[in-house]
Amino acid sequence: MRRFLLIAMLVLSPAGLSAAEPSGEEHLIDAGGHRLRARVWGEGLPAVVLDSGMGESLETWKDLPSEIASVTTVIAYDRAGLGESELGPEPRDAMAIARDLRALLQGLEVPPPYVLVGHSLGGLHIRAFAALYPEDVAAFVFIDPTTEGMHESLKTEEGRADAMRQLEGDTEGVKAEARGIPSSLEQIAKLGAPPDVPAVVVTAMAPVSIPEEYRQEAAAAGMTEERIRALQQRKFQLHSHLVSELPQSEHLVAERANHYIHYDEPELILGEIERLVARVRSGT
Repeated sequence: MRRFLLIAMLVLSPAGLSAAEPSGEEHLIDAGGHRLRARVWGEGLPAVVLDSGMGESLETWKDLPSEIASVTTVIAYDRAGLGESELGPEPRDAMAIARDLRALLQGLEVPPPYVLVGHSLGGLHIRAFAALYPEDVAAFVFIDPTTEGMHESLKTEEGRADAMRQLEGDTEGVKAEARGIPSSLEQIAKLGAPPDVPAVVVTAMAPVSIPEEYRQEAAAAGMTEERIRALQQRKFQLHSHLVSELPQSEHLVAERANHYIHYDEPELILGEIERLVARVRSGT
């Protein structure tokens, strides 16, 4: 994807990691003219719904769904045009993706409210879902989320053109999702108050070190380690602002993790999801 779209998001992507073949029960659900692939693990309520980062299939979650399945139902899916899901109509922005997700969950007949887990760009999608369907949300887990204050370059025509050049070799689904990001940022910036539900925001703050194989590419993009450290601090501030807008929220720092916290500190993410599931069940 997107090597330096991701670096601009403070991602030092663990590209050498491969996703495990998921278990779970597979479904293809019509979301209004295009079918979405989903997998469902476990049983029990509230169900946990996983929304991945930009351009990624459900396999990106690796073993996390099967771990969560020991305590409740888990759903992961491929957004339209990604993985094995069919292309959907553009724009592929946060509100469109949230409507697709609602159709998927209704097709799966898994009742709300849900614990929504969003990684990276998925953080925008679960906020859009909550804006459209607040009664369907039981809790939030944000894993190093994108926020409306990020991606300033994508708000200019030149920046958008440069981002699309970086995706020339990618699939049409990934390109469509990238084209939708500016609209998504605008949509989220205009949202009102989120639902008053438990939430946790987890920020990746591992010491910055660009892998040797990416240093030349990073330097060409103007991404020195000093620049990335400054962006990392900016990300922390934006995440803190998000926490201030969530009525029942906590802000955790993953000090050993890069952007894929669920790879680098899986026990932290699993523990927070299980804690919020228990909290929703107890009604506290």
